[in-house]
Amino acid sequence: MDGGQPSGSNPKDQEEEMPEGVFLDPADLVPANEQGDVDDGDMEDDMTGDDDGNDEEAADLLDDSALKYGGEGGHADAVYWCDLQPGTGDLLVSAGGDDQVGVWETASGTLRGMLKGHTDSVIWSAFNMSGSMIGSASMDGTVKIWSAADGNLIKTLEGPSEELIWASWHPKGDVIVAGSQDCCAWMWSATNGSLMGTFVGHGGAVTSGGFSNDGKWVYTTSEDGTARVWAPRTSQSVIAQQGGSFHEGPVLCSDLAASLLVTGGDDGNVIVTALNLNEGQPASKVVSKFEMEAPVECVTVTQTGNLAVAGCGDGVLSVIDLTVQQQRCQMQHENGVTSVVTHPLAEHLIFSTSADKTLRLWDARTGGAVTVLRGHKEMLHHVCLDAQRQRFVTCADDGMLLFNMTND
Repeated sequence: MDGGQPSGSNPKDQEEEMPEGVFLDPADLVPANEQGDVDDGDMEDDMTGDDDGNDEEAADLLDDSALKYGGEGGHADAVYWCDLQPGTGDLLVSAGGDDQVGVWETASGTLRGMLKGHTDSVIWSAFNMSGSMIGSASMDGTVKIWSAADGNLIKTLEGPSEELIWASWHPKGDVIVAGSQDCCAWMWSATNGSLMGTFVGHGGAVTSGGFSNDGKWVYTTSEDGTARVWAPRTSQSVIAQQGGSFHEGPVLCSDLAASLLVTGGDDGNVIVTALNLNEGQPASKVVSKFEMEAPVECVTVTQTGNLAVAGCGDGVLSVIDLTVQQQRCQMQHENGVTSVVTHPLAEHLIFSTSADKTLRLWDARTGGAVTVLRGHKEMLHHVCLDAQRQRFVTCADDGMLLFNMTND
């Protein structure tokens, strides 16, 4: 693998306003291939469908992407996760069902190398904040740390007795936390490979989690129907939210921002829990519950903590205004929502991927679709954004696509 020049910081963690002339306005958004542009009438037709399947077949022929990553030497199975190098966006990493991590040149699609060493599907791969290291988590129960410059293996992080379900970098340091089927979450130093903490207390698989935005806390959810907040230095649980007005059954997804923990459950509920972590004894209180008609598969909260967006198994996207604890609007995919992210510099813009093979961009202010982007022929899993360059990459059962969202 050739050397790279990682630098800069992830746009997701920038709090300053976007420079003038770079703001992503819905009016400026047009697909790279005009053939794939969809107006409101087209969307209505697509949602209605056709009994003989002709509409679906026609949609499969559309391709709005600017570039497809793949070809000889690339992934031989589904791609479950992708991430763009912070700052420059020069490199792209991918996590594959073929047990490998791919490293690509973002703009050209050139494959830099396939990183081998895992013995089961890789479910996550991402750059650290400096862009110098790549972390990968696998169903083989290990996390591996690779050099972004040459692809060499730096460390293998071990401990979990069962497969990993998710992983996340610390927002400010070279530390990784991951949740496992073994009912525990695990935290390691990526620089020296040491195990820094094991978070024990859940009674089921740890289904989601991560670090708080300031990096001071770890939060997790579980199949046991609970959510917990942990002190990383001691690995002790300081908050355990369960029972009462909380979820009935497995908690599937979560996000934490501005002292609000938003969780989605198999029970079809989105629950907002207020956390007090700064004074005296940590405390929590459920402040609102929103009932959906299907399991809530994914959720995200904007950095400001103003909005939460939940994606459901029936294709519904629900936008919740956290400032007033009310549902603002709902949008609809034709099949289950698999991931949702908000634009880091324009939080009213929502990107969602779906089993309906599309990536959709929505305006949370109106609940309307800004555009529908096609190109994949199979279920999508994730989308990663390069906000400064107005481009993003999707990964799916049939590989990865790059979409450019500019008028140039």
